[in-house]
Amino acid sequence: MEDNKKPGQRDISDLKARLGLKKTSAMPAVTPAGIPQNQAPNIPAPIPSSGSGPSASNQGSSIPSPFGRPEPQAQPQAAPAPAPPPDPRRDPFAQQQAANLAAFYGVGQVLPGSGDSVSDAPLSKPKAWGSIVVVTGLCLVVFGVGNACGRVTTARVEFNRTIENSGQIREEVDKISKQLNGVADTINVSKLTQQGQPDFEMTKKLGDLDLKKPDTQKIFHTNYFHLEDVAVERLFTYYDHVIALYDLITLHAKKTDNDKDAIESFMKNGAGKGDKNYGVTLDFTGAIPLAHFVEVGTPVCNDPAKTDCNANELKGFKFRSDSGGAWAEKPVKGKPTEIVVPMQKSPLFGSVAAGNPDILAFKDYLRRVIDIKSRAGALVAEQKDVIADLKRASERPKVFTF
Repeated sequence: MEDNKKPGQRDISDLKARLGLKKTSAMPAVTPAGIPQNQAPNIPAPIPSSGSGPSASNQGSSIPSPFGRPEPQAQPQAAPAPAPPPDPRRDPFAQQQAANLAAFYGVGQVLPGSGDSVSDAPLSKPKAWGSIVVVTGLCLVVFGVGNACGRVTTARVEFNRTIENSGQIREEVDKISKQLNGVADTINVSKLTQQGQPDFEMTKKLGDLDLKKPDTQKIFHTNYFHLEDVAVERLFTYYDHVIALYDLITLHAKKTDNDKDAIESFMKNGAGKGDKNYGVTLDFTGAIPLAHFVEVGTPVCNDPAKTDCNANELKGFKFRSDSGGAWAEKPVKGKPTEIVVPMQKSPLFGSVAAGNPDILAFKDYLRRVIDIKSRAGALVAEQKDVIADLKRASERPKVFTF
């Protein structure tokens, strides 16, 4: 009875195969009836399986029961699809470990620690946002420092360039001032011009002056960034006035040369005739109002002791209607028929009063001379401020540049 209760010896070759061990020879297991297992006619032969590995050996053979009872024959089942091999990049020992776990727990069971549900997609490293922010911040700091240094360098270079350009402009203004002094001296030494008479020799000297216009390349194509606004304004105004004066002198020399004969004719035949004052008196006694042309004499003041007074103190004028007649007196304010009205000396009136049209050429000559003299005097005063501004700007010390 004791022999019947002893379990038969198990064939562990399949277990070794599942554990990956080398098969060894084993004694045949003895059944309870004393017949070796390999000779038992009732044990069915192993079902061949197309699979491989531990799962195939599990399905193709059965282990006899230790209690002597035959195991129920397993029904043939379709072989499950083999699981995809583990990714060796994740765990190089995963394949061997999976085989060992399958042999221990059985085929088709959920294995603990299985990585089958894990995707084999390539792993992507997370972006290092902290490093990106730090690198970006450093780049911004470097850019800001470089930009600030560039601005400082540019400002210093522009400052030094303004000093150099101010010196160049000052040289041009000095040349202009010498020419202006020559114009003023030429006009001032003329005694005829001072007496209100034409001086053709003085006009010729003005035309022969070498009046070169300022170099616009040095005055305008320059740097005014660090120059005072008032200095720039004075310089531009001075330049405009100089160009206008030079053009007027050139025009005066040409027109005087063309009108020389007319001016000389007037000085010979009609000089002094246009210096008299004339006016009109009104007569409303007739059917048509009439104006009488009269010569106006000296003014009559409220104070009889005065022979010259302003408009507020003026009482009237002496007048006569004939060049050889006696002088009469009439007020300048009152009824139209009781007053004398002085006439404005227009160019037409001057030519008619002088009886010579050459007076127009003479008057035009005097007007040009007076204009040239006034412009030259104003420029002499302007250039003092311009030269002072440029001197102050050009004598500033230069700054260090890097």
